[in-house]
Amino acid sequence: MLIMEKVRVLVVDDHPIVQEGLVRLLESEPGLECIGVASNGEEAVEMTQKLQPDVVLMDIAMPKMDGIEATKQIKLTSPETVILALTAYGHDQFVLACLKAGIDGYLLKNAPRSDIANAIMMAKSGSGVFNLRAAMGVIRGLVVREGKLEISHGTLHPREIEVLGLASRGFSNKQIAEELSISVNTVCTHMFNIFRKLNVNSRVEAILVALKGGIISSDEIVL
Repeated sequence: MLIMEKVRVLVVDDHPIVQEGLVRLLESEPGLECIGVASNGEEAVEMTQKLQPDVVLMDIAMPKMDGIEATKQIKLTSPETVILALTAYGHDQFVLACLKAGIDGYLLKNAPRSDIANAIMMAKSGSGVFNLRAAMGVIRGLVVREGKLEISHGTLHPREIEVLGLASRGFSNKQIAEELSISVNTVCTHMFNIFRKLNVNSRVEAILVALKGGIISSDEIVL
């Protein structure tokens, strides 16, 4: 029998009741494992370095160090760690600050528990986990309000645009590879080059910049 490796999750939240609820959620899911709990950004950075989780569920408003600064520090030392914001705030400024920090997904705390569990699994597989309707709504709203953006970046190759388009439709790296008949490593290389050329740190920020620059259409995005 094939035994699936569990996704190792670090919970970061300063509210004990929220912590307890998230730990119970993770324990109830056979594919997920809670490997630690942090109560502020400083602890999150330290525990990520020590435990090397697959996914960090990151609160934003916390004492000592907020989730945005913690994300920046974690991404510097552990860029492969997936960070999902789990917050009560859905305002534009919070969403955009999270995207710029390199957060890989944005969930509201009032999301159904099943959505949070699914988002963790999707994030680990390399998908863009924005069932996060709040975040994508913000992105689409920005495009409508501000119009096209003149982007000073290196020209994306047609293949890179293809990869980014599929990513915006929620395809994982593996699914992109299968769709384009290339290797997963090649997909990762394309994503690295896209991030570098667009000067971004995450898939969702890349989609935001690509939308505002007219590289892809908002119709391609799957919520």
